[in-house]
Amino acid sequence: MGQIRKIRQLALAHQRVLGTAETLAATDVREASDCSWNPQVGRFQNDPHRATYGRRKSQVGLKGGGWGYKTKIRGSGSATTAPDWFEDLGLAGFRQERAFSLAIGAITQGPIPALCTVTGGTSMATGLVLFQTATGAAAIYFIPLTGTFQNAETLTFSGSSATCTTGGTPAALGVVARPWTPRRVKQITIGAITGGPFLEGERITGGTSSAKGRVRRRTVTGTTTLYFDTLSGTFTNGETLTGESSGATAAAGSAPSDTADILQCVSGTAAVYEGNIARKVRDARSKVKLSFTNSEPAFAEFELMGVYEGVTDAGLFTSSVPTVPNESPVFNGVGLLIGSYSPIFRTLSIDMGMGVEMEEDANSANGLRQAFNTAREPSLTIDPLTTAEATHPWIADWLGDVVRAYDFSYGSSAGNRFRVLINEVQPTEMPEGERNSQTTHQLTGQINDSTDSDLDIIILSY
Repeated sequence: MGQIRKIRQLALAHQRVLGTAETLAATDVREASDCSWNPQVGRFQNDPHRATYGRRKSQVGLKGGGWGYKTKIRGSGSATTAPDWFEDLGLAGFRQERAFSLAIGAITQGPIPALCTVTGGTSMATGLVLFQTATGAAAIYFIPLTGTFQNAETLTFSGSSATCTTGGTPAALGVVARPWTPRRVKQITIGAITGGPFLEGERITGGTSSAKGRVRRRTVTGTTTLYFDTLSGTFTNGETLTGESSGATAAAGSAPSDTADILQCVSGTAAVYEGNIARKVRDARSKVKLSFTNSEPAFAEFELMGVYEGVTDAGLFTSSVPTVPNESPVFNGVGLLIGSYSPIFRTLSIDMGMGVEMEEDANSANGLRQAFNTAREPSLTIDPLTTAEATHPWIADWLGDVVRAYDFSYGSSAGNRFRVLINEVQPTEMPEGERNSQTTHQLTGQINDSTDSDLDIIILSY
């Protein structure tokens, strides 16, 4: 009997070394659906001049492949632990940051704008405010940059006259995913990691230099290089590096240096176990689309592509497979704001428009070195009911090149809640549609990044 198509498992792990596939385990299995194999095989057709019309045997050259699949947008069950699909987002050009909350008193001259820099008047600590914070809010959400905020100090905000006073010290809130543009970063060699791994996006501190950096890739035991962005100071050889969120420690084995090459987003090893065979690829990266529909679970839809690693006869994992910590919250009660207007809508989707290409290399037995991300052209679609222009200027925004922020949140349980900010959406298409005999705008908008800071989309899991 053949294998039943529904009975299969997708496993994925971040890859530590280019060209070396990870050994996948039951703990790497995802809860994926609509998983389909997409081979990418180059074949040379021999067609010499001959005395007949007959064909000659062709020859296989480039060997790659991957899968299309989707997974529910679901939390890990712990507010400060990233959900597993954030690792899949890593292959699609996203990076992780550690988010904190800070209790505040009354805001004067508010609101506090999204994506501004907050500075402590006493500590001189700084952070990146994630979302617009209205007068009356009890806390701000931020990514720490330098220093540590103190209780009872006055906060000021860049580009705003708003001020407020802290009512405590920062508390861990959740994990943020946002896009990443390949570039050179800092690297430092390290010894054995204790209490690891170092978490992607957490701050690290030098025990002697007091320098601070932000980890750019999850760094597990056995990894000898730590990649980071400098926040302040300079790490020194021999000092102990400590992770702010993980508590992991390791001794620096060198002074920091620039990476020799541009650091792409993390790559991965992936395989689908079908019960009788397992197909595997390495050095893989992905495209991604996020789909939200009223009163249904939301999904992240991936198109993964990598270098063909091989096929083996292999059964399914039957033990140590991760259990589903909680079901995805359904998409309702989301409080979507477009600027300050809340539309009536049914569906919203975000397509990251990520380009993925294969890097050819004749040194490789497969003719391919890796998949890599080439560009990012994100867009958003939504189907709001039409309204009078005085209620919301849909048409004027479209024809006037007006950009607005989209902000929504949903889920009620800690560790299974999400908030999404799309900072600038510019309507580009506005055909008419219909839903339940009512007229809709079928709005498509390009997502802009006017600040050149990879802050066009923010996804908070908390």
